[in-house]
Amino acid sequence: MGELLAEEFLSSWELDNRFTIMAIPMHPIDQVIRGFNQTEIFVKKLAQKSGLGISRALKKPIKTKHQAGLKRTERLKELGATLSGMRNSP
Repeated sequence: MGELLAEEFLSSWELDNRFTIMAIPMHPIDQVIRGFNQTEIFVKKLAQKSGLGISRALKKPIKTKHQAGLKRTERLKELGATLSGMRNSP
C-alpha cells in the first residue's frame, strides 16, 4: 500500500532535491504496541521512488489520547503541545 500511495503522490506533485520528507511521529510506547508507524512506511517508499531525503527532526515525547474520533480542533490542540523539533537532525 505504501508503494501505491507513493506513486500516486509523485504523479500529483513536482518535487526536487530541495525537498525533505518526514513521517509523523508516534509516541514510542504506542509504536511498540502497534509494531509499526504507517507514515514511516509511506515516507520510506516515497523516498525510494523519488530520491528525496528523510528527516527525523520531529519527536513525540508526550503520550496523548488516540486521535481517532476526535474533532479536527481537538486533534490540533492535542498534537500542537506534544510534538517537538530537534535541531540538526538528519
